[in-house]
Amino acid sequence: VIAMGEDPATVFNVGCPSIDIVAQTDLGTPREALETFGGAGSPIDPEKPFLLMMQHPVTTEYGHGFEHINATLNGVASIGTQTLVFWPNVDAGSEDVAKGIRLFREAGRDENFHFFRNLPPETFVRLMAHCSCMVGNSSAALREGAFLGTPAVTVGSRQQNRERGQNVVDASNDADEIAEAIRDQVRHGPYERDELFGDGAAGEKIAEILAVADPR
Repeated sequence: VIAMGEDPATVFNVGCPSIDIVAQTDLGTPREALETFGGAGSPIDPEKPFLLMMQHPVTTEYGHGFEHINATLNGVASIGTQTLVFWPNVDAGSEDVAKGIRLFREAGRDENFHFFRNLPPETFVRLMAHCSCMVGNSSAALREGAFLGTPAVTVGSRQQNRERGQNVVDASNDADEIAEAIRDQVRHGPYERDELFGDGAAGEKIAEILAVADPR
């Protein structure tokens, strides 16, 4: 923003407001987190570890979504851990990602997989807090994941060159590389909280700044 010409004196780094939601959410227990969802697919046992998978299309790599999601699904399936899978967003190419998930299910390869369209933010935060590892290319793994200390594997280039905490490792769109990265992250376990994207008080800081800002 400063490089675009704004006065540095009027630019404030207060953190991401979404971290406020994370900080204010009662994370509960794995059982409480898993009792609140619907979705479809194999039942999830709250007493056992689970992975959280969310992968969106990469708009600069339009036409490759189908192969990308297949690599991730194959890598995750090889782990054998129960997994919660979320449908992609509506970016260009999402139909290819959705097709890959749909065909994976229709082929009967979805044992241990449970699927969702979407969930309320607070419910999703709970699942992030209790999963063994988050997999895919969602910015939530970098942003909210850093604050929660959630082990994460970011696949492909969607988050390339974006700041990330110690909780994130990268993998290419290769099933074996994805699987190995997941195993490493599960072995590592939860990370220390990282306030790279905020400390949970962005809303208060924004209000305080606006309350005394010179409107001229």
